[in-house]
Amino acid sequence: MDLWKFQAPAKINLTLEVEMPALPSVFSGNELRHRIQSEILKISLYDELRLEKTVAKKITLKISGPWAKGIPNNRENLAFQAAERFFIRTGFSAGVRIDITKNIPARSGLGGGSSDAAGVLRSLAKLFPEKAGMLSAEDWQGICMGLGSDVPFFFSPLSYAVVSGFGEVIRKKEFSLSPQPIGLVLAMLPRISASTAWSYAALDRAFSKSPERFKQVSNHFEIPLFDHFPDLRHLRDALMGRGASYVSLTGSGAALFAFFEDRKEMKSATTALRETCAFWQELRLSDEAA
Repeated sequence: MDLWKFQAPAKINLTLEVEMPALPSVFSGNELRHRIQSEILKISLYDELRLEKTVAKKITLKISGPWAKGIPNNRENLAFQAAERFFIRTGFSAGVRIDITKNIPARSGLGGGSSDAAGVLRSLAKLFPEKAGMLSAEDWQGICMGLGSDVPFFFSPLSYAVVSGFGEVIRKKEFSLSPQPIGLVLAMLPRISASTAWSYAALDRAFSKSPERFKQVSNHFEIPLFDHFPDLRHLRDALMGRGASYVSLTGSGAALFAFFEDRKEMKSATTALRETCAFWQELRLSDEAA
C-alpha cells in the first residue's frame, strides 16, 4: 500500500477541570504540565489527511483548505513531528508526503492540530504495517504523549471518553444527555483566538487571584477567556437567548459549542448570529459518538 487517506475529527470538551499547580511530566522530559479531568467527544467536523510514500527519504507536508492560513508546513507542525517520531521510534527511514486540508480552525480548542498528529500516526501504521507492528502499546503512548495531552485520545478508537492525568488515562463513557439535544453549533468570533500556551498562562494568573471562581464553571478556561474577551461571553449569552440548552467553551478556547433541543431555534440562532462569527458550523447530534 502506497497511499492512505484519513479523516481527523475535531472534538469538544463537555467538561474540563485543570489541576493546580503544573507538575513535571515524564511524558515531556519533565516539562511542567497540568493534570486534567475532562469529558471529550469527537464530532463530525474533519481535517482531511492524505499520506503517500515517496522515493525521497524525507517528510513533506502541504497544508491547504479554508483554515490553512498561518499553519506551518515544517517541524513546528505536530503532524510533521508525529511522522518524525514514528520513524525515530521504529528505527528506519522512509519518504512520506502528507497533505492536510484544514477544515478545523486553529486556536479554537477543537483539537485540529492534535487530531492531525494522531491521524498521521494511524495512517503511517497502515502504510508501514511491519514497522508499526514492532511498536508496543507503551511505545505508541510515549509517541502520543510526547506530542501533546490531546493526542492519545485522538489516537484511541473511542468517540467519547473521560480523560485524566496528563492525558494518558482514557476511560470509555457512553454519550448521553438529558434532555437529549438534536443539534450542535460551533461558533468562533473574528479576531479572537487563543493559543494553548496563552490560555494556560491566563488560567494560572486567574487561579492565583481567585480560585473560588473556578467552582462555578464546567470548563476552567471560561474564567480567564471570558474576562479577557467579553465579546465571547456576550456570544454565549446570545446563544442561550436564542434557545440553546447549554453553551460552553471547548478546550482552551476560543470556540464555543451550543446544544439545541429544537431545530427551529437552532436555525433561528444561525440566522441571527452567523454573520457576526468568523466560524459557524451546524452539526446533527445523531452523527456524534456513533
